[in-house]
Amino acid sequence: MNKQVYKFYFDQFRGMKRSIFLSIMGSLIQFIPYYFIFRLIRRSFDIYIPSKNLPALTGAVVIIIILFLVKSGVMLCVRYLTLQINKSFIANLRYKIVEKIQAISYLKMVYIDTIKYHILTVQHSEKIYFLNSSLINQAIPALIASIIFLVFLGSINFSMTLFLFFILIPLFFVTKIFLFKLSGQIKEVTRNFKTFNKRTIFMLRALDLTKTLSGETFEINKQRNNIDTLNLAEVKLSLLRIIVTLIQDLIFSFFGISILLVGGYSVIKGEMTLGAMLSYYAAVLIFKNYLQTFFVTLPQIEEGKESLIELCDFFETEVGVNYSGTKKIEHLEKISMQNIQFMYQDELILKSIDLEIIPGKTVVISGPNGGGKTTLLNLIIGLIRPTGGVVCANGIPYDEIDLKKIRRSLGILRQVPFIFKGTVEENISYGREDVSLDELKEAATIAGALAFIEKLPKGFATIIGENGMTLSGGQNQKIALARALLRKPRFLFLDEPTNHLDVTSIMSFIENLKKNYSPLPACLILSHEQAIIEKADIHYILQKGKFDLVK
Repeated sequence: MNKQVYKFYFDQFRGMKRSIFLSIMGSLIQFIPYYFIFRLIRRSFDIYIPSKNLPALTGAVVIIIILFLVKSGVMLCVRYLTLQINKSFIANLRYKIVEKIQAISYLKMVYIDTIKYHILTVQHSEKIYFLNSSLINQAIPALIASIIFLVFLGSINFSMTLFLFFILIPLFFVTKIFLFKLSGQIKEVTRNFKTFNKRTIFMLRALDLTKTLSGETFEINKQRNNIDTLNLAEVKLSLLRIIVTLIQDLIFSFFGISILLVGGYSVIKGEMTLGAMLSYYAAVLIFKNYLQTFFVTLPQIEEGKESLIELCDFFETEVGVNYSGTKKIEHLEKISMQNIQFMYQDELILKSIDLEIIPGKTVVISGPNGGGKTTLLNLIIGLIRPTGGVVCANGIPYDEIDLKKIRRSLGILRQVPFIFKGTVEENISYGREDVSLDELKEAATIAGALAFIEKLPKGFATIIGENGMTLSGGQNQKIALARALLRKPRFLFLDEPTNHLDVTSIMSFIENLKKNYSPLPACLILSHEQAIIEKADIHYILQKGKFDLVK
């Protein structure tokens, strides 16, 4: 990992210095009882047992038990602190991912890989959670403990500890070699998993297409290949993990036996008392457990590192250019465009566009498909920025305005409305809380949706399928229209509403709007339907990037 990744990782711990300090101090304090435990073990075997001093031996055992309980209590507090640190860390990271995704500009959003971002938000953040958990709860405490025990063992018997150190050298080298191989295999598994995940999401989205074209066998074969490739990569990864664990176990077994042999030899030669050897051996066993814990967590940390690198790259990605003004406009009275130009991929889509929209007026823009009508709407909403010219609200340029506040005064009906799996109520009230049933009914009435909603099995509580699959195109459009009206917008934008609704329904909606909606909003309709054009106060034709004022 490069410095940028490390910086990104440690930046997530901001505001947690006190908890981190306390957890480190707790980790150090929990090893103090071991010093007294090993001294008591040594005294028990060197003094109390040979002298048959049963009360002293019993007292030593009781004190050892108490010391272990104290150590466990401190360890419990440390674990609680590290758990809080980890929870705060991963929550902050996920908040930042969500904020980053929400900051993506409209033009960037068109090209983003939604499945990749889904994996980043869910799978990679989960792996980083386990990386953090392994690092904070296991690897770092185990490493600190191993160093403390190594120093302690050296103070008891330097020559045996030096022998112990030389036994550990092969363990470090073997682990390093296999971690390198693990890293490559983890990348392979991640790559194959992404492919499998992408195809699975595509398969779920394309069920209608698959069945229509009798493509079930084709899709199954595609996924079979992905599953087989992923399975093979996961088997190889599991095998590498098993090999690493077995080699570590072998080295640790040799490690324990060697210390017992060398220690026993020292006792026989009179260089060490039996109590000293047993206390040393007990310390070695605990040292071995901590060291083993450290090495066991390394593969999981390696997996998390790959996810951390991907997330760091994600946060380095440009989100595109958005408006970033802060000025609040409480009452939106006018939206205007002055000498607007918009270029996309070296092609001038719009040129010298002037437009003014005010409440109470209906403006219709017609023109050929692909002529820039939807682009114009996106410029008005502020989802994209013009290449030249300026868009204003109440005469103030968008660059100075808090557009989130402005958009609360806008109602938008897209050509293809977004309908998600949830109740009718949830779809209409999206973005708002504490919406009353009366408000829902009012919006649905004006949109012409109330009649069919009340006929649904559970009315507003009826579950709609993904992309509104359980409803007709026209019904989905009416629900989306009710959603736009629920905010009581001052400006209402309809993008080709007759794509899913017939002209009669739109004309009926316009009449409902005039009768039941006060004050009457500005209404901008993108349409080529003559009946709708006739209802307009102002009619423009957009062609070759320019406006022709017809009415």
